[in-house]
Amino acid sequence: GDAWTTQETIIQPVSQTDTWVELEFDFSGVSDREDFDRIVVQIGSEAHGMPGIFFIDDFQLTAAQ
Repeated sequence: GDAWTTQETIIQPVSQTDTWVELEFDFSGVSDREDFDRIVVQIGSEAHGMPGIFFIDDFQLTAAQ
């Protein structure tokens, strides 16, 4: 009912447009938590404050070494 109270947010601001931008999200700071069951990628800002057409490609999930 109140999952937002324990969520972890990593914000990656992007100011470039009309080009591919490579982003890396590091979750090592919360790697000891076992209550996460999904990753949500939100583009376009909260409540679509920055509308547009967005393309996402080449997701890669890697474990810490």
